[in-house]
This record gives sequence, structure tokens and C-alpha cells, in this order.
Amino acid sequence: MEKGKDEVMDLAKRVGGRMSRRDLVRSSAALGAATWAMKFGIAGAQDASPEASPAAPGVVIKSMTRDEWNAKFAQDFPMTPAENKGGTIVRGDSSDIKTVNAILADDSPTLDIIGMMFDSLVGNDPNTGLPVPSGLADSWELDADGLTYTFYLNKNAKWHDGTPLTADDVAFSFQVEMDPNSGSSYTGTFTNAVDSWKVIDPNTFQVVSKGINADFLLDTCVYGIMPKHIWENVPLDQWKTSGGSTGQDPAMVVGSGPFKFKEWVQGDHVTLESNTDYYQPSAVPQYDQFIYQVFPDQSSATIALKNGDVDLLDRVQAPDVEDVQNTEGTDVLIYPSFSFNFYAYNLDTAKTDLFQDVEVRQALMYAQDRESMAKDIYLGYNVVANGTQPLLSFAYAPDQIETVYNFDVEKAKSLLESAGWVDSDGDGIREKNGKKLSFKLSYPTGTSTTDQVVAYYQEAWKAVGAEMEPAGVEFPQLVEIITSTFDFDIAMLGFNWDATGNQGPMFNCDQYKVGFNFAKYCNPKVDELNNGAKKELDQEKRKELLIQSMNIVNNELPVAITLFVNDRTGYAKRMQNYTATGAGNINSFLPYVWIKE
Repeated sequence: MEKGKDEVMDLAKRVGGRMSRRDLVRSSAALGAATWAMKFGIAGAQDASPEASPAAPGVVIKSMTRDEWNAKFAQDFPMTPAENKGGTIVRGDSSDIKTVNAILADDSPTLDIIGMMFDSLVGNDPNTGLPVPSGLADSWELDADGLTYTFYLNKNAKWHDGTPLTADDVAFSFQVEMDPNSGSSYTGTFTNAVDSWKVIDPNTFQVVSKGINADFLLDTCVYGIMPKHIWENVPLDQWKTSGGSTGQDPAMVVGSGPFKFKEWVQGDHVTLESNTDYYQPSAVPQYDQFIYQVFPDQSSATIALKNGDVDLLDRVQAPDVEDVQNTEGTDVLIYPSFSFNFYAYNLDTAKTDLFQDVEVRQALMYAQDRESMAKDIYLGYNVVANGTQPLLSFAYAPDQIETVYNFDVEKAKSLLESAGWVDSDGDGIREKNGKKLSFKLSYPTGTSTTDQVVAYYQEAWKAVGAEMEPAGVEFPQLVEIITSTFDFDIAMLGFNWDATGNQGPMFNCDQYKVGFNFAKYCNPKVDELNNGAKKELDQEKRKELLIQSMNIVNNELPVAITLFVNDRTGYAKRMQNYTATGAGNINSFLPYVWIKE
């Protein structure tokens, strides 16, 4: 991963719950489940209900079927039959997408659009974020060895060009994801999780985990599957620049989802057409096309929503919520999410040595009045984050957090002095060994709330003797900085965890450059706890391990998680059946929408 917009942007959102540096996404998010079986949307062989109790290795575990999932979805989210067909839905956003290649996508806007065109092996429950058979697989099972997963693909699934989609396409996609030359942000996750895979027959795919892994499905099976017949002869070093990735060759942009690619005019818009031949009849869109329209900033997109030129806005800026709610024909859905605002210190001494001392990192956190930020900048829609597990996580445990960073200017000053940073020349900026405590804050431009946060940080840190220079860049450039060049002092943005609760992709040592650990943080004890949690099938024991890991990270503070986010999706009321949830994403319900004129 989860927005380069308000709330300092999710660098990534999981499509169907997946995590990525592209998802920096709804990426490794965090809502656990009451049982291991619910976590996977699976149940014992004799009980196919999604609420079944977990089963230990030695028992074959089967998922619910697609029909069972469809029935549950219809019960959870009743839909009205379409009274009209046709029309266009327009989503506004201040950030363009980066690619139309499912394997190369790694940011929230791109993943949202990719998820409309490319189906993954398994889907996710919008209520929980957990895997369910709403993707290409009608069902799956986990063998008694606890390692071998067998997926039964829908026999009617096909690519947009009419070619049947088979297990060979799934195997091809796994092969590419595993290749370090692919450019995928998920290669590290894949190679850590997958031991082997094979095609059983055209509609049966089998994959073997490297070990017992409570997160296996979310680690490996929620990624968009790519068409082998289109891409198998394209060298991996040419994927990024291929017309099938840039959109310049529409014939190569072939997915299997409910929407087909039409065009991408970079910097302006993406147009998708409804796939009337989609293999899942209940999810065939009832309107003609979907347009993702890029605006110069979030304020312009909000004005377009109020004027009726836009139907959907991922996140309405806090100051605009009431205005949008009071505009005829529009409303705002407000709901808790896995999202959070944060900034990361660069702990690579080759880039900067300002933040190696934990007292410096903690001091900058204590210097912030986050209660005022939540109230005055986000008007109460965001809440102060204590710890690293977000509000919807099963491991959210505010009463067990060891270090709480309440606003305390004197404590911040004391910590800096203890670390040897003093203002010896009286200019208001502390120095140590002849070096000023002066640094740049890289952040995504485009929203007034982000600008206010940056201005506040500059003022709050100056009050304790630290000089911050704002370094705003366009969101795609920020992604490049934190995933490729690593040329930053502090980087500020947003993120989403996924339904596993495991935060290893951001904090484990081996996730630098291949995951989300762009701070270059490393603590072997954190690795041990996070890796242990992935292997622990008992939910309470798993939770204990994640809380221990959280406390270490929260104490050492390589990443400062400042606020948890309540999402605020703006939408036009003419979109019937539209809703949004914290465990799904803005596009989860678009296939079921019809337009009331």
C-alpha cells in the first residue's frame, strides 16, 4: 500500500483486501475475525457456514460456495431491481492512476480502477474484508496438511476478448508476481508465502504455502489475475512501458471483471465500459460506462460533485462534508475505516542521521496536539491514534498500549536535550555536533487539509526547536520517492491495513524495498512476533502477539501514526443501491448500481 488526497492519502488500498506497496492499501489492513474459519471465509468440511469454528491442521477445510456467498451478500446488502438501464457514472479524484496493468498497480486510485477490470482469485466480504468466493474461484479448500490450497475456478469465466480464463492464467500470474524483475510491489509477500503451485486441470489450481500461514489467502490470492495469452511473450523489463500498461494499446488491456477498458487519457480521465457478458450475472452493471475524472485538486472535485458533474468522490474533505450533505441530490457516507494518517522517519544513515535516536522521534510526536488536529482540521471526523492497530482491527487494544503520546511540549524539549540537541546559538533551532535539527517533510499536494497539517507540524516542531521545510510533491512523485529513490527525511501520507492484523509488511526487516518498510526499520523481535502471529491459528494468542509487536513499534516509533480516519464518501443520490464500507472500497458496490434519472 491504501489517498494522495485528503487525510494525506492512502498509498494503497487492497483490492479485495490485498496489500501492496502499490496498495500502500488498502493494503495490509486490519480487521480480524472471531474465528480462524471466518478469517478465510471458510469452514469445516461438514459445515459450510461462514461462521463455523476454526479447524486445526489434520482436518480438510472448505470454503463456502459462490451460491452461498451470493445469498449472504444479498441478505447483508439488499439491492433494488434496476428500473432503468444505461447512463454514465463519473468518479472524481485529484490523483491520476499510474498503470492499467494489474500486477504493476500499487496506489489507491490505480488499484480501484484495476479492481473493476481484473478479477482476483478470491474476493472479499465488504463487511469484514475477509476472503470470500466472489472472485474467480467458486470455492476452495485447504488440505489436512494445512499447507495445500485447491481453488475451483468458475467454468464460465472469460477474458474481455472472449478467451476462456483458465488455471494457466492463474499460474502465469503467480509466476510473474514471484519474479523480482516483474516490478510488482508484492514480490516479497509472495516469495515469503508461496512454496509451489500447479495446474490440476483448466478449472483447478493448487498452491502450497511455505508453512502454516493464517494470512495466506490475503497474502497471495487477492491480486488481479493477468491474461497469459496477451502477456506471455512480453519481456518483464518491458511491462512497465508496454502499451498494455500505459493504455496506449487498448487491445492489450484485457481483464475479466465487470468493466472493460476503453481509454486512458493520462492526467485527464479513464473510461471503462460495462461488461454485459460478465460471467457473474448478478454483478453485470446496468449502466453503460464509468469515467474516472482527474481534477487539479480535491476542492475542484468537490465542486463538481455539488454541481452534478461528478457522482462519486472517495473522500470529502472534512470542511466540505456539511455543505455536500446540504446540497440537493448529494450526500456523504461516513463510516470507520482501516485508514490512518502517518509519517515515516528515514532511518537510513546514508540518507540522514537525524532520526537514529528514538528520543528525537518521540519528541516530535509529543510536540503535537493531535486532539486539536482531529477537532480543528478534521472537524472530529478523524480521531487520535494510540498504537498502530486501527479502530476496526481485532487487535485494537488501547488499554494495553505502553506508550501514549499525549501533547507535552516540555517532555518533547526534555527528550531532545537528553539526546544532545540544544540551541547553543539562540536562533531557535537546536543543533548537535555542528548540525542543525533541520529537515524536509515530503508530502502529497492537492488538499487544503493536508496543507493545514503540514503548516501545523511546522509550527509545533519549531516550538520545540526543530526546523521543518515543507516539500510538497504530486502523489505519483511521492510514491516514487518512498519506493524507489528513498530520498526523503520524513515522508507523510496515509495507509490502510488489511484484515490480517499483521503489520509485518511495514515493519519487518526484510520488507525494505520490497514491502512498505521505506523507513528502513529493523527489530528482529518485531519480526519474530509478526511471523509468529502469521503461524498462530488461535485468535486470542494471535492477538497477543500482534499487541506485543505493536507496543515495540509504538515505543521505537519508526513510523508515527497520528490519526485514525473515518472515511467520508460523497455520492450522488441518483446512484441507486450505492453504499460503501470500511472493509470494502469505494467501488465495491458499483456493479450493482443503477441510475435513477
